[in-house]
Amino acid sequence: MWFLRWLCAPLCARRPILRYRFYKTTLWQFNADYKACSEDFNTVKDYFSDNYQGGPDKLFSVSRGHYSIRVFDLDTKEYVELPDNIVSSLDNISKNGFTYKDSVFDTISVKGRRISFGIENNHYCLAFSPDERPKWIHSPDDGEKIAVKRIGGGWYHVTIKG
Repeated sequence: MWFLRWLCAPLCARRPILRYRFYKTTLWQFNADYKACSEDFNTVKDYFSDNYQGGPDKLFSVSRGHYSIRVFDLDTKEYVELPDNIVSSLDNISKNGFTYKDSVFDTISVKGRRISFGIENNHYCLAFSPDERPKWIHSPDDGEKIAVKRIGGGWYHVTIKG
């Protein structure tokens, strides 16, 4: 009996460490590179705050064309005319803000004072939430268990716990 405990003890001791490392490396793989594009994220956040906060919740689809990036309002079913500096910031966010191969920037959501930048697979968003720590990714009705990492200044990484 003591022999089996002695033999198995090193394997059991290593197992949680391996799970922890696997969990930590895959949990945040979709992160946006906020530091590299902080000015652009703040520029876009300010534009959407000024134009869409205070009204009903809005969801925008962001798509990349051959020459520029376009934003489609899913409520009005129309493309949004954006100033050149916002288009430039969105282009930089799309190219340099989401660097992981499966992190394809594709939505902007405005709910109350919260503005979030989401990716195609809906497993992650970069959220500006000045009033409270985020409790959901896209909607309060999601029901997903999430992990939240504070960046600072009201900005958070939010991802689904895997």
